[in-house]
Amino acid sequence: MTQRTPLSATLDRLDGIQLARAIAALSVVIAHAIDHPLKGNAGEIFQLGARYGVTLFFVISGFIMTQTTGLQRFNAAQFLNRRVRRVVPIYWFATFLVASVTLIAPGMFQRTVFDPQHFFLSLFFIPAYDPSGTGGIWPMFKLGWTLNYEMFFYVSFAATFAFGLVTRAILLTLFFGTCILIGQLYHFDAAIPTFYTRIDTLAFVAGVWLGVLNLKGRFRSDNVTLVVLLMASTALLAWIASQYPIIRLIPWTQVGLIAVCAAHAAILVILVDKRGRMPHRLWLYIGDSSYSIYLFHMFAIGAVTAVIRRLPADLMIPMIGVSALCGCIAGMIAYQFIERPLIRHTRGRRPVVA
Repeated sequence: MTQRTPLSATLDRLDGIQLARAIAALSVVIAHAIDHPLKGNAGEIFQLGARYGVTLFFVISGFIMTQTTGLQRFNAAQFLNRRVRRVVPIYWFATFLVASVTLIAPGMFQRTVFDPQHFFLSLFFIPAYDPSGTGGIWPMFKLGWTLNYEMFFYVSFAATFAFGLVTRAILLTLFFGTCILIGQLYHFDAAIPTFYTRIDTLAFVAGVWLGVLNLKGRFRSDNVTLVVLLMASTALLAWIASQYPIIRLIPWTQVGLIAVCAAHAAILVILVDKRGRMPHRLWLYIGDSSYSIYLFHMFAIGAVTAVIRRLPADLMIPMIGVSALCGCIAGMIAYQFIERPLIRHTRGRRPVVA
């Protein structure tokens, strides 16, 4: 008889993954700190930085979900309950904050308008077109588009609760692979099929398979493996960066970026968790704060940008550094005084698992 794996049985913290989360968050923050003062005209290379960070977050998510559910069946209701309690409260806080500011001071956000239907869909992670007419598919709190993918992945992952580790990974690969194939073959006008058939979801699958390798004890930590992963991922990322203005819209570009992020996550697990090379505690704290940093960094960057645009051009570069630092600090403050209290309130005082 197949037994279910208690979700608490595989929750040992992997500091390599925390370091990866820190790198992902900083990649997004730095890219936005550079791009935002220039009104999106900083160049594709900086947009690649944000894309890298988000893709790395997706790979990490696939890895963590696999790691926390273990080798056997798991309790789907408990799994989804944990994910909702982890993701929803602070996201709703950020969404209500944006909605309130938009209603009170409509000119505060350049391209954000309050639409009741769009607001409702945003709260429940349902993809919808931006009511301001940009043509983008994102929620009212624009950074929440990644969470629409996250919740879609969680629900899909929970649907595999009755299967063991490898079968679960195969089913998820087939499901997301089919969605992506449909998206490549057909053009949809509706937001939901357009959004969920994009190639971005392949990053979750890559993370799932990394988790399988780790749980099965197949994570090789020898020097040859480490050097090959490092050299191959560096070469591929350098090529993508050099060609990015030309290839950024090609689907295979995202596949390559997913491979890079998967390799980087593997490298960090090998170095930190297999070889014991512990990062500084600040890196781990940034990793712990990464969700709040992602959600709240733009509030600080937006405020600093308003100052930057009034300064002489020769002060822009150092002020961009200040902007990135303020974005990180804002996220850490939100983690300490908003996210953690909300988690304690919704979960009691049980340990927080990412």
